[in-house]
Amino acid sequence: SKLSSTVDMRFVELNGSISSLKAALSDISDRVTSTEAAVVSQNIRIVGIQEKSENGRPTDFVCKLLPKLLGEDNFDRPIEVDRAHRSLSQAKDGKARAIIVRLHFFQEKERMLQMAREKGPLQYDGRLVFIFPDLTSAVMKKRQAFQAIREQCRAKGIRYGFGYPAQFLVTVNNNTATFDTP
Repeated sequence: SKLSSTVDMRFVELNGSISSLKAALSDISDRVTSTEAAVVSQNIRIVGIQEKSENGRPTDFVCKLLPKLLGEDNFDRPIEVDRAHRSLSQAKDGKARAIIVRLHFFQEKERMLQMAREKGPLQYDGRLVFIFPDLTSAVMKKRQAFQAIREQCRAKGIRYGFGYPAQFLVTVNNNTATFDTP
């Protein structure tokens, strides 16, 4: 009876410890997930800049490029770029690889994406330049699944776009519909 009571007491203590560890692990998991999301969400992709324009110094190049593209008067202080590099994929059909930029501040990233949309076609050295959010390959594959539908919308003059991460938005007569799959 005494042995059984001691074993029961040890199981209660063990269950309490396991519950405490589960709660701590859950908290750590949530923090890691939010940190990963923040790291991924601060990148932008600049498309259309000729290869080797950055002269081996992509971070410095991007710090000067963005104000030139978006208007020097929109920046009262230097842009803080943590890192910049060319996309690892091979250039296709003579097209330059995209420049991937990790900005230090999320708000700065959002502001730049908004300015790029509002300013319209951007140009550098006589070439069109586009600034997009840098998305994971999984999200890009989901968005690419809508390619045929995008082409049909473009041909018919129908307004379309994407919500995050891969929701296809179509607007007709000021009514917007959202689609998760093609």
